[in-house]
Amino acid sequence: VSQSRYYFGTLYSDLGLGYSPLQVFLDVDTSEKITNIVSTNDALICFTQNNTIAITGTNGSNVIPSAYIQNKISKVGCINQKCAVNTELGVIFLSRSGVYFLRPVQETGAYQTVNLSLKIQRIIDSSTLKNQDVAWMTYDQAKSTVYLGISDGAYSTSCSRLLVLNLLRNSWTEYGLIS
Repeated sequence: VSQSRYYFGTLYSDLGLGYSPLQVFLDVDTSEKITNIVSTNDALICFTQNNTIAITGTNGSNVIPSAYIQNKISKVGCINQKCAVNTELGVIFLSRSGVYFLRPVQETGAYQTVNLSLKIQRIIDSSTLKNQDVAWMTYDQAKSTVYLGISDGAYSTSCSRLLVLNLLRNSWTEYGLIS
């Protein structure tokens, strides 16, 4: 196991000038790329294809270069940079094995990974999800709905299916798209 590097930066001056990078080293296999990063209220959630890692500050503080903690949350990762959304309940993301909900456990401060795609597993199965680079996900807060576009074709450059997750009803709807 070796380290992968990620640079995270924020603007720090009132005029919008200047850049303050944060260099984070992740303890993952060097063959794994970071596929996505989502900022939550208390952590940076870093995804590779096969892992989910939370970067938090020490003793409840913000993440700073000299003081951060990384915790491997799950051996499930996110397939690309367009397939994770931050909702008011937690982070939802698409992995090779399904759609997952990453929610904070209030009592412990840890995270729990829950599979949301059991009802549509035949569609999300890695043999069906052929072109992972085309997949995308977006969240409509007003409707509490997650939209997921995926492709059936290995060489397709556009999505052929739209899957809609209603978070209030915990229900999925599938639409076929015209290519």
